[in-house]
Amino acid sequence: MKEVNLDDSNQDRSDFIRRFFAQHTAVAESVTRFASIPSTNRWLSNPLYKTIPTFCRHLKHRTDEDLFFARTINTPETVPHMVSLVRNDLPARSQRHRLTQAAPESVGSTPVSVSQYPDQPDLVVLVEFGPAGVDGHPSIVHGGVCSAILDESMSLVILLHNLYLPRSEAPGGTFTANLNLNYRAPVTSPGQFAVKCWLRGRERRKWFTRGVIVDSQDRVLIQADAIWVTPVAERSRPMERQRAAAAYNPLHSYRLTREEMKQYEQQFGDMYFLRLAKLKPVVERIAEEAWFDFEIAGEQAQRVERVLDVRQGHLCWVVGTIYMDMPLKPSILEDISREHWVAAPPPRQSYRSADGEVQVMLEDESGRLRLTGSALRSNMLVTGVIVAVLGTENAQGDFDVLDMHMAELPPQPRRWQRDDQDEDDGMAIDRPTRPGKKIALLSGLSFSGSEADTLTLALLAEFLLGECLDDPDQASAAQICHLVIAGNSISSATLAAEAANPHDEARKPAHKKYGYDASAYNPTPTTHLDQYLSELLPSLPITLMPGEHDPANISLPQQPIHPAMFPRARNYASDNLDDPQSAPPGWFDCTTNPASFDIDGYRFLGTSGQNIDDIYKYLPTSADDHHTDPDSESRLDVLEATLRWRCVAPTAPDTLWCYPFQTRDQFVLDECPHVYFVGNQPRFETAVVHGPDHQRVRLLTLPLFKTTGELVLVDADTLDVEIVKFQVP
Repeated sequence: MKEVNLDDSNQDRSDFIRRFFAQHTAVAESVTRFASIPSTNRWLSNPLYKTIPTFCRHLKHRTDEDLFFARTINTPETVPHMVSLVRNDLPARSQRHRLTQAAPESVGSTPVSVSQYPDQPDLVVLVEFGPAGVDGHPSIVHGGVCSAILDESMSLVILLHNLYLPRSEAPGGTFTANLNLNYRAPVTSPGQFAVKCWLRGRERRKWFTRGVIVDSQDRVLIQADAIWVTPVAERSRPMERQRAAAAYNPLHSYRLTREEMKQYEQQFGDMYFLRLAKLKPVVERIAEEAWFDFEIAGEQAQRVERVLDVRQGHLCWVVGTIYMDMPLKPSILEDISREHWVAAPPPRQSYRSADGEVQVMLEDESGRLRLTGSALRSNMLVTGVIVAVLGTENAQGDFDVLDMHMAELPPQPRRWQRDDQDEDDGMAIDRPTRPGKKIALLSGLSFSGSEADTLTLALLAEFLLGECLDDPDQASAAQICHLVIAGNSISSATLAAEAANPHDEARKPAHKKYGYDASAYNPTPTTHLDQYLSELLPSLPITLMPGEHDPANISLPQQPIHPAMFPRARNYASDNLDDPQSAPPGWFDCTTNPASFDIDGYRFLGTSGQNIDDIYKYLPTSADDHHTDPDSESRLDVLEATLRWRCVAPTAPDTLWCYPFQTRDQFVLDECPHVYFVGNQPRFETAVVHGPDHQRVRLLTLPLFKTTGELVLVDADTLDVEIVKFQVP
């Protein structure tokens, strides 16, 4: 019964409506009233629905819009109480009414029969009629009042669906073009009733709705079917501009089963033997082809099965796992023995000491053999790499390496191969592609709970949504068909501040708390991220990878950020969050790190950067590198090396935390990607590498968006790359 005036002057209507539902709630007095009545309380207690403010009961200050519902019949004698309830999954249901999701010959969604979902309407409006105030006949509500309530409720259904559609497809207003009513039984007063409404379909400018008024026994008293239209004057935005669509097919290659995630009793050393058993046949075949006729002074190079079978002075070759003994490598056992586990040591920039002392060893299940020779300096090596070495053992017991081979790039699937295999006959299908489509990639959004969101993030959102741009820029933005966020969406600023001052007495709590400490958790960064993603998702599919600073497990492969962290964005996720492989992917895909997926038939492989950062600490840096960018010539080389090693994270588990696999090494590559990207790198770089079997891979290093403002766009057909930079003067 309370009248609320809203100032909607000088506001975009779409923004005004979104702000209205974000800032208002249902009237508590009315909710309490309906909760006390069993026939209406069953809707309030239904977990499929949530209460929202009734839009028409709030008077708009500038135009006096909704004066009839907000004041005229908002009295104890007329309609004292109205409460609206909407389905929790309405954002996902709204996507079926998108113009861009329909076939060209029938733009929109075909009207469907309400009988398909009789018990779960899109909207329920609880209404109480007062004594005599709206009667036509004694104790019977006037038919015109019932018609107005049905008309307003069905209008609210369209308005709510529009909140989850892209602005280019959401009309500024709709008007009733046809309203067909069937009065089956009188609506008595005083009394409480439920108005159930559905959006049945959409056809270009037309919207089809149905609404019914039911009594406490759920008997239909009045049924209304309506057609709504969007006037031409309201369609000032170009409706013909549509977001480019792309086929997205996640692989789930790095997901851990529930059983795997609970087992940490086993040894990590088994991973190296699993890796060696997987790659040794591949490396042996390459070495055999390269050295089958190699000889020195008439001595033929012989293959040796095990490292310990190498004999002094004999020319031979052997396959094993590289181990780098470096002075500054972290040692978990040493830290525990020295009781350094209380506070973790700061991360090192390099594992090499000032004198550059490094011992390179080759090991297998039999033992270790120290390697020497100039060939070691011409090949990038880190712990965990499987290689074949050719040479002889010298008098000191070291193996003098003359040549070296590794696994090289794995076989590369052709474009659309995985999608074609899903077809019944498995034959290749000629799939026409829309030229100009782009796939957007970025990393390091770094939402913070202590710093205000930067203007750069707002510019990024406006660009991706096609807002505040001229026609050419809007056409370019409409070509972006998918967005990939490669980790570190949450800032590490707070953690870094605490780590810099671990002994600050002012920061220490008065009493030490064990277990979960709610006071130490700051929900603001994830709340901001959730809000940001929910603004993009109605228009653009998003793949979100966890990073080093995100709320996910620290060991690789990092599992997806839990959807509970995104109460708004998760409405666009897959229907089955526990087993995503059993359901089609949603527009919001929280995936793993590393991650592998297909977009428009091309295989993408990416990480959030921990693997490349750790490998780089093994590499030597010249004195000149410290004066400029020490990463300038190495990052792309490291990416290429991981492909030729056929291992995404070879240094795990030695210096990179990971899960102790017992039956397989998930980091070994069985197939070569078409695009290999790594996030959270110092700068953007790209290159194309080629393999011995005509493989072609686009390499990308994605810079931190927080510091560079750079968005990477990859052509979905040619895999060419361009950069869009957002900069605030």
